[in-house]
Amino acid sequence: MGCAVASNAALGIYLGNDAGANSTDPRPISIATAAAFDVAVPGLGPTTLINFESIALGSFSSLAVAPVVTLTGSDIGSANQTIVNSPAGTSD
Repeated sequence: MGCAVASNAALGIYLGNDAGANSTDPRPISIATAAAFDVAVPGLGPTTLINFESIALGSFSSLAVAPVVTLTGSDIGSANQTIVNSPAGTSD
């Protein structure tokens, strides 16, 4: 005897970017996007926050970031993704 269960999933993307914001600048777009996500979360079911603070630094093409979650891809120049512990641009 077998059983099959159909399921549907939709990808919801919440992206907030305050271009040019320094560490002490206000971030109204990021804050508004985070608030919209916080409102939507209760309807999404269980969620998990993935924190990159403890992940090893370096370059990768595929990286297990959490149980059953793998990050795979390349940067805009087709090179491996990189995790660093310093600003990508000039610090303020």
